[in-house]
Amino acid sequence: MQTRRHRLPSSAAIVAVLGWGIWHLSSSAIAWSWAGRRSSGSSSSSSSTTSSSNAFSGSLDPSVLDNVTYQDGFGAAHVTAWRSGRFDVKLHGWGTGPTTEGCLEHVAGILAEIPSKDVFVYLDMRSGIGSSPRAVRAAFRFLGRHGHQLKRVVVIGPRPIIAFMRMVATVAHQDGVEFFNDPHKAEVWLSQEIARHSRAV
Repeated sequence: MQTRRHRLPSSAAIVAVLGWGIWHLSSSAIAWSWAGRRSSGSSSSSSSTTSSSNAFSGSLDPSVLDNVTYQDGFGAAHVTAWRSGRFDVKLHGWGTGPTTEGCLEHVAGILAEIPSKDVFVYLDMRSGIGSSPRAVRAAFRFLGRHGHQLKRVVVIGPRPIIAFMRMVATVAHQDGVEFFNDPHKAEVWLSQEIARHSRAV
């Protein structure tokens, strides 16, 4: 299977960055406040920041392919990859560039282990408050290189994040993405898509 590669037009990139800026400016202040509260409640805030490039993984469940969390003082990304091809991703707080890049590189490594497997993603962004431009660029690079393996993606989150993620999917030419505010409806849709695809295969 050939990898689809889409060069992001400069105009599209500008639109994406501007769209990010419109609704993330206020979120940045929230992120600093959120990180400050976490740091003040922690005995060593530097250790949590240092751990942004370190993965904490491992599971005894044989159906789980990998279970990893990337985090720093601003936010966290937790990924559970199932041998069936399903990925459950949950984001918290503010997505910084290094943490996002590290997490996506880790996911790319998992995808390399299952090159013939169609992947179904449940992306929970309800606890997210935004991300940096570097993190957004990392997401575009990831979709350009690995988007062909993502058969279906369901995104759940508040309306501002949903609106931004719709733009990301459009600019990246990523097919098979649906958006929900209700986690139950999102789960039902993804489960039906997985079952429908399994029957077709």
